[in-house]
Amino acid sequence: MGRGKIEIKYIENTLNRQVCYSKRRAGILKKARELSILCDAQICLIMFSQSGKLVEYVSPPATMKDFFDKYQSKTNIDLWASRYEALQYELRKQKEINSLLKKKIRQRTGQDNLSELSCGELRALEEDLDHSLAIVREHKFDLWVLNSRTILMFPDLTSCFATMQIVKLEQAHKRLQRSLSVNELSALLGVRMKERNRGLISMQLLLGLEEMTSPAIYLRCNCSQVTFQMRPSQSNLHDAAGGGYF
Repeated sequence: MGRGKIEIKYIENTLNRQVCYSKRRAGILKKARELSILCDAQICLIMFSQSGKLVEYVSPPATMKDFFDKYQSKTNIDLWASRYEALQYELRKQKEINSLLKKKIRQRTGQDNLSELSCGELRALEEDLDHSLAIVREHKFDLWVLNSRTILMFPDLTSCFATMQIVKLEQAHKRLQRSLSVNELSALLGVRMKERNRGLISMQLLLGLEEMTSPAIYLRCNCSQVTFQMRPSQSNLHDAAGGGYF
């Protein structure tokens, strides 16, 4: 008994439609692969589901670009001409907008020659600058009001911040004082060490002079001038020496 013929029409049920698409998609891909292998045919298959999901198949070793290039050469249809022209038009438009914006920026900053502008353009530029200045002033005022409210609403926080700043300043002052004290102490110790060294040198000089004037030193230095006196009882020595003193 043969399989019944299915009527080709849109499937209203969503679930049945998805199941049918999944089964037939697999069958088409299988047939494309078989045809490519059996007949050495170059096959390119592109499918989009109702949700926009892409499914593609290209018989190896060709690529999708190869198929598009071959299609253009066979049909003499440029697939990218219209798109290229649209991109070129969009590029020119963006360049014009960019050039105009740069010119306006130079005019606002005074870098461009304003003599080329007409009276109406200068008036429009002045109005734009006044409007921008008003916006800046308004933002500045809002920021000032916000800071004032913060100080009024959180006085403890403000005082705490001020106290922290004072503590930091006091710590920096103490570090500076310690640094100065160390430097002054080092300088004072250096002066005292110099005075002590000078005192030691003076003491050594005095001790040296005392040693030079002591009897022992005097005898060592003047041994050639020492005289000896003989006793009267040692007449033999006296006569041998020629009498008297020598």
